[in-house]
Amino acid sequence: MTGAAGHEKSSYQFGSFNYYWIALMARYEWPALLGLFLCFTYILRSEARLRYLGIYGCGVLLAYSFIPYKTPWCVISILWPFYFLLGAFATAATKFFGYDMPAAVAKVVLMVSLAASAFASIRLNFYQFTNEREPYVYVQTFPEIQVLTKPLLEMAGKDPRYYHLQGHILLDSYYPLPWMLGDFTRIGYYKKDEPPEPLDADFVVTYDNGTRGGKAEELALAASFNQQIDDSALEDFTIRLYGNTAVVQFTLHLLGPIQGKPVEIVYRYIDVWVLREASWRCVASQSTRVTAPRDAPAN
Repeated sequence: MTGAAGHEKSSYQFGSFNYYWIALMARYEWPALLGLFLCFTYILRSEARLRYLGIYGCGVLLAYSFIPYKTPWCVISILWPFYFLLGAFATAATKFFGYDMPAAVAKVVLMVSLAASAFASIRLNFYQFTNEREPYVYVQTFPEIQVLTKPLLEMAGKDPRYYHLQGHILLDSYYPLPWMLGDFTRIGYYKKDEPPEPLDADFVVTYDNGTRGGKAEELALAASFNQQIDDSALEDFTIRLYGNTAVVQFTLHLLGPIQGKPVEIVYRYIDVWVLREASWRCVASQSTRVTAPRDAPAN
């Protein structure tokens, strides 16, 4: 894939050269960056194997720098020759840049670069993994996904029968949910404009304005929804089982523009599901819009 399609990194452009990959190495991959510097020495004077790795590594880096498509995972194809060259640097005393470099000094340099890279890896993977200012953070899943997954996994951990609960995920981009909920045998994944029919024929819905509707009205409303949503979050998600009936409660926070200004809207939902013919179907739903509490009147 060589097209840009929004994956170009123009902020790293310097003339016709894009230094995005070198910037990633400087921020996260110090050992590979050191191996890149060593390339020039190995290309000029070394045994054939190391000279080949030096030429190959520099050539791949140069080629990827000119290709418009740039996503962080491509760096795996770029880095490995530089690590081999760094390993060769650390194995024996070799003459670099016109003077002798003792093996012990070479190994100290290697250990320092590895420690710096390990620190950057721990910081990124355990603390800054959703920080959009980190170049390695790319289409990352936010911790709020656990609002959905944690109750389901806890229920199934206590009773394996819950692995066969029926559910429907309606999102344009629903990964990594299929991986996280892979042990659940009856969860389906659909695009928002192609929903299944989990609603019972007797489904009744009461909207936040007090009006009522049925299955046809709810499906039509979902299909015609076109309001811009910049962010959403679920809170207070609970499921209570009463035999073949389940009561689901949750709070939905929506953030989107209204007349050019960001506005948050909060709804509380209560849904009733019934197990019929080995299939859970929603029979009733009610939503209430939550308004900010008014100040108490002064005495």
